[in-house]
Amino acid sequence: MLRWVAWCENSGHKITPTGATFHAYAGDLAREGVSTRSVSDYLGRIQSGYATACDPGFKSVACDHVISRLNARGKVEGRPTKTGEQLVGASTIFYLGEQIIEMARALGPRDLFAARDYRNGLLLMAAAAVPQRARALSHFDIGRTVILLERPYIHVSLPGSALKLREYEKEHAGYDRVLENPVLWDAVDEYWRIFRPLFDNGSALFPSLLDVGARVSAAQIGRLAGNLTQKHLRVRISVHRVRDNVATEASEELQAGGYIAPVLLDNRNPATTMASYDHAEGVRAARDHADFVASRRSFSASLRL
Repeated sequence: MLRWVAWCENSGHKITPTGATFHAYAGDLAREGVSTRSVSDYLGRIQSGYATACDPGFKSVACDHVISRLNARGKVEGRPTKTGEQLVGASTIFYLGEQIIEMARALGPRDLFAARDYRNGLLLMAAAAVPQRARALSHFDIGRTVILLERPYIHVSLPGSALKLREYEKEHAGYDRVLENPVLWDAVDEYWRIFRPLFDNGSALFPSLLDVGARVSAAQIGRLAGNLTQKHLRVRISVHRVRDNVATEASEELQAGGYIAPVLLDNRNPATTMASYDHAEGVRAARDHADFVASRRSFSASLRL
């Protein structure tokens, strides 16, 4: 919203959204390299924010038309920043987190850098087990938003302000789940008792190493996840892309997974997660084909030409 206001001031437009100003603003964003999907999303947030903060009940058919057209075009263009190589599977990312934690344990419980590595491994495990955006992960707080119940149950409760929601939804919405994950439960428990106190006296699940008392920001979490996966998996996977991995793996492995995925991701647009379901259908077909080819290699057969 602030970016919109600044653009309007610099270009001499009123901040009230119109079809013409949205079209012009979309053009400027596109010239800056912003994808069509992101432009559509930005305009939707601007319209929602204006209706919430400036003019309750504001609606514009022209604005809706611009957003709808960009959304349709964005679906055709696809996601330019996402590649198939980034789909390694949520289980792979979770296991990588486990491996990093094992390496941290080997360094010993008195080493601050071991605590950092433990935190980093826990970040990947949490991102794969609780597929929320980086903003939500930055709100993870042991004893407040992440509560260890009787093993192996973990209660994750986030306020609406931590989620990607329209402004008018944040006051009454939230994320509330109870997970059954003994590996993650043990990791959080050990971290809280042994490694977390090395940072500071706080309870943030992902505390900052350099700024004592502060937590790792959402932007830093995104970069950290990308750096870790780039280093260990040779492919950069953002926190948001981890969500795609969860959706794809759920679609592959769970019955009716394409329809379960929106619940896992807390995503209200089934079309978004159905894209992962479609991809998973291709993955499953490729796997079946590989199995068939392997079985054919177990005996010889003459070709009839």
